[in-house]
Amino acid sequence: MLIRVARSRRGQAVVEYILLTALTALATVAIFKVFRADISTAYKKAGQALISGVDEGISGGNSSGGGE
Repeated sequence: MLIRVARSRRGQAVVEYILLTALTALATVAIFKVFRADISTAYKKAGQALISGVDEGISGGNSSGGGE
């Protein structure tokens, strides 16, 4: 009898864990869908800033290093 109760509780814990994981995944997907445009804009701005910084370093004639 005690073994059945223990197995039942263990099975319940597994089901609860699966439900919690699924709920977290759904919430994450929903958040990304809501903020998709903002996230995309932030990545684009960061990429443009990196490219601008690299371009300025190359065209600025900064020859610090490189061994030339």
